[in-house]
Amino acid sequence: SAGTDKGADDAAAAAACCEDDPAVTPVPVTGTATFVAHATTEQAQTAVHTMLAELLSVNTVDITVTVTSVQKMSTGSRRLDGHGGVFTHTAEFAVHFADLAAATAGHKKLTELTTADAEASLATQLEAAGGHSDADAEWAVTVVDPTSCAVFACPVGQKPKEGVAATAQGTTPATTCCETDSVSTVMEITGTMDFTATGTAANVQTAVQNMLTAQLNVPAHDVTITATATGAAAGEQQFAVEYTVRYATADAAMAGHNTLKGLTLEEAATALKTELVAAGVTVPATFTVEKTDQQPEQTVPLTPTASGSFEAGMAAAAVMAVLALHP
Repeated sequence: SAGTDKGADDAAAAAACCEDDPAVTPVPVTGTATFVAHATTEQAQTAVHTMLAELLSVNTVDITVTVTSVQKMSTGSRRLDGHGGVFTHTAEFAVHFADLAAATAGHKKLTELTTADAEASLATQLEAAGGHSDADAEWAVTVVDPTSCAVFACPVGQKPKEGVAATAQGTTPATTCCETDSVSTVMEITGTMDFTATGTAANVQTAVQNMLTAQLNVPAHDVTITATATGAAAGEQQFAVEYTVRYATADAAMAGHNTLKGLTLEEAATALKTELVAAGVTVPATFTVEKTDQQPEQTVPLTPTASGSFEAGMAAAAVMAVLALHP
């Protein structure tokens, strides 16, 4: 109905019928639009929601819109047309796409949208939502480039460089967008996994990294994997994997440690097998995993290198301090 965010009902249906796809990492395009209209906050929100869905050809459940409204009329006055007054609406929005290419295309559409076309589309959606546009809608929009440093989340122990928000991330975004944060706290959890499989060490590393990022809900750049194989290169090999996951706080590190320690060997084997097969690694019919999970430790921040990898930074404490944390 009018005044209701169009995405609300669709979101409820999606929650009932769908589940997260761990193979897809949505890429958001965010922005802010301001306009003047004879509409309530709810009507403006519905109008922007529907306008973006139609303009970008995306599902309404992939769009979030938050609107704040300030009345333009003076105190004590009121309109007689039943729409409650003229408001300046500010809509903050996020549109989620399946990949960077789609997000970049969506960003291009929004930035190339003319004021006249935007105001015409908005007027149509406002009428459908129960409001109507003003003679001077004063449409203005800013959209964040999904390929810029502004949307890149720096690795733990790093902070955004000044003045690079609009800079393209490039192939090594941590190097382009971030620098060592010498005052940050970096907590690490480490552990090992040992199992038998047939495949390359590189594919095994990819599989373990994907497993850990999924289990812990952390970015891949905060996870380091080393896989060592023993046995005939052309056949089944024994893999010894060491992992390190970095966190910004002791509480988060302990929660991650508890998550991994809480996995039974059967649960770990099931999760790892799925990722190994997806990475092109062959696993035996009876697949088992031996694992260890170490308590969190504090360490120094990492410095991004020219290749995009990381090395220990010496700006923070030079000696690792082992915290007295108990699982």
